[in-house]
Amino acid sequence: MQKRFLILTASYGTWHNAAANTLKSYIEDRWDIFEKIDLTDLLKKWWDNSRKFYAFTEKVPFIWDATFNLLDQEFTNELLDIIFKSIYQKKFNEIVDSFNPDYIICTFPNWPAFIRNYCKTNEKTFRTAVIVTDSIEIWMPWYYWKEIIDDFFVIDKWSKEVFISKFINNDYKDNVHVSFFPLEEKYFTDKEIIWNKKILILLTWLKKTFCLKLFEQLKNEEFYDEILVIKWRNDSLYKIIKEKFESSNIRFTEFVKIKEILKDYDIFIAKPGWTIMCECIASDVPLISPSFIPGQEEWNIELITKENVWIYESNAEKIIYYLKFLDFSRFLPNFKKIKKVDSVKFIIDTIESK
Repeated sequence: MQKRFLILTASYGTWHNAAANTLKSYIEDRWDIFEKIDLTDLLKKWWDNSRKFYAFTEKVPFIWDATFNLLDQEFTNELLDIIFKSIYQKKFNEIVDSFNPDYIICTFPNWPAFIRNYCKTNEKTFRTAVIVTDSIEIWMPWYYWKEIIDDFFVIDKWSKEVFISKFINNDYKDNVHVSFFPLEEKYFTDKEIIWNKKILILLTWLKKTFCLKLFEQLKNEEFYDEILVIKWRNDSLYKIIKEKFESSNIRFTEFVKIKEILKDYDIFIAKPGWTIMCECIASDVPLISPSFIPGQEEWNIELITKENVWIYESNAEKIIYYLKFLDFSRFLPNFKKIKKVDSVKFIIDTIESK
C-alpha cells in the first residue's frame, strides 16, 4: 500500500533542501507518494524581504549572530507562532487536508509551529519527524514545539547530547536518533588511503589575502597533480585568481555539483558549510577550513574538533605544510565512525516502525 509523505523545507541556504530532495528521491523510488512545501513559497512576501536580510547577514555576520540569539528566546518563538497562525495557518491547513499525509517530515525548524496549530483544531492522523540540519549548538526553533514531534534525527552523538539537554523539565521521550545527514548511498565512499595529489578549492567566503598567499605558494610546489578552483559565489576573487594563477595543473570552473565529483578528489579547501561538511565525511575527503561565517558555522567547527574529521586552519603557510607532509589517511577511521551509508533508509524505517 502506498504511503503519503509531506516534506516541509525552506530555501534558506542549501542544506534544508538537500535533505528534503534526498528523501524525495528515496520515497519516489519506493513508489510512495511525495509532496514538498517550501516555507519560502508559503510565506512569499516574508521571504522576499528575509532573503535580502539573509544576504546582508553574509556581508555583516554579527547581524546574524544577534538574530540567532533573538530567535533562541521563548518570547520570539511565541511571537512567530502568533504570526504564522494569524496569517499563514489557514493555507497550511488546506494543504494538509488536501494531501492527507501519513507522515510529515520537517527539514526546517519553524514548521512544527504550523503542525501544532493544525492539531489544535484537527485530529493528528499522521506521524511527525524533524531532521535537524544543524550541529552541536541547536537553536530553540528546532525543539520549541517538540511535543508534536514523534522523532528527531541529528548528525552525531555530540549533537544528540546537546539537543537532549535542551529538553527542559525532563520531558525527553527517547526519540532523538543519530542518523547522520540524509545523503544518497551512491555518494558514500570507503577509501583505503588518501593521497594529497588532487585538491578541490571552493572560493565562496574565502578571504582574498588568504587565497593570494595560498596560490602564490602552490604555484611553486610540485607535490600535487591537479587543483580545481570553483567560483560559485565569489566572482571578484575568482577573476583575480584565474588571471594570476591559471596553469596546466590549476584549473578553474564557475560552478559544479560538488557531491558529484567529490569522491574523485583527495583534499577539499572550503568554509565548513553544513552540506559540504557531510558530503566530505561521506566521501572520505578531509576538509581544510580556513574561515567560517560567524554566527552560523562556529558549531560546525566545534563538531569537526570533537569528531576529529578534518582541519580548521587560517594560515596559508601551515596549510601548504599539511598538504605536503600530513598523512590525511589518519582521518579515515573517524569518518567511518560518524557516517551512515544507510542514513536515508534509517530515517524512513524509524519513522515507519512506530
